[in-house]
Amino acid sequence: MGRMRMVSALLLLLALPASAGSLDRAKEECKAGNMSACGLVGRSYQHGLGVPIDYRFAIRYLRKACDGGDAVGCAELGVAYRNGIGVVLDRTMAIELFLVACKGKSAIACRELGDMFTIGEGVPLDPSGAYLWYDQACTNGDGEGCFRAGVHHELGHGAQIVDYKEAAYLYRTGCELGEGQGCTALGKLHERGDGVEKDEAAAIKLFREGCDKADGGGCLAMGVRHARGSGVPKDSQMAGTWLEKSCAVGDPRGCRAYGEHLIKTVEDGSSARTAFNKGCENGDAVSCKKARKLTD
Repeated sequence: MGRMRMVSALLLLLALPASAGSLDRAKEECKAGNMSACGLVGRSYQHGLGVPIDYRFAIRYLRKACDGGDAVGCAELGVAYRNGIGVVLDRTMAIELFLVACKGKSAIACRELGDMFTIGEGVPLDPSGAYLWYDQACTNGDGEGCFRAGVHHELGHGAQIVDYKEAAYLYRTGCELGEGQGCTALGKLHERGDGVEKDEAAAIKLFREGCDKADGGGCLAMGVRHARGSGVPKDSQMAGTWLEKSCAVGDPRGCRAYGEHLIKTVEDGSSARTAFNKGCENGDAVSCKKARKLTD
């Protein structure tokens, strides 16, 4: 499961029943016609909250919630069809469910559509269409949707022209909604002075905030700054702490940097190999090469 999916799942878990008693109450409310309660029961079975994971029951309750007009239930059912969880994988059905859910103000469904249009999954590759769905996700209160829409403006993806000011606005909105990538991206704009005032202090503050919100890129930026003494005290130990945090949240570049830091500062090849292996597992080819080199 990618980082984005993990974050989505964690956000959904916050709304799940915390005990068997509350789950029983949710079932009773579902029987009485509360479709949101049906969705809660479905997600409980889907994620194993208060009950063993049972995808058959999960799908049954999520379908009931969706058929009854619960947008979140439709979104979760769409995720199941997109990934073949408890149902036969069916991306056409997933898209139909996401369209219904997004129209019902489910931000996650809008973002899922953006992802599918970005990579051409079940639909033709369409960066411009992806932007529209990310922008709608942002409008519906999804911080990651804001971040992704901001990337379109920063890089000029799809039909969007490069617009650093709009990118900064979207990154800031994403950051305020709790998306660490938005904080870090805004920090980088301040670092360069693109669309915002060039402000090293603001950049550092945003990198810290990004790291605090589980964005490995923000942790990595702080580690690099402490290693170089750029805007912060030069401190090898502090650099290692930030780089370790970056790797811990799954940033492959952070894992590579942390492994290199360990070799350079404490000559700890075993721990460095562990860091490189994690970077390799998260898709960094350079980390794979460095891990093999330490193994040989």
